[in-house]
Amino acid sequence: MDSLERRSFNLSSRSLYQFGGGATIAEKRKTKTSTEVKARYNQKVYDVISVRVPKETAAAFKDKSAAEGVPQAQIIKAAIEEYLKQ
Repeated sequence: MDSLERRSFNLSSRSLYQFGGGATIAEKRKTKTSTEVKARYNQKVYDVISVRVPKETAAAFKDKSAAEGVPQAQIIKAAIEEYLKQ
């Protein structure tokens, strides 16, 4: 068995990964409860602002933000913060 080859074994609430040479790493699986907790937190702390723009505008925005490596949300948040400073 190659030392980089790994085998995974599912054990109840944990996944166990075994690497060549006998080293093991236990990793806890994500649960539905964890997702629900995150959803409740996000609902309590954040709000959603939605906007409709022409498809061409949305495509150009997505392309430019991807080309510059800047997350779309970061651009929108900066624009909102700048507007609120006025």
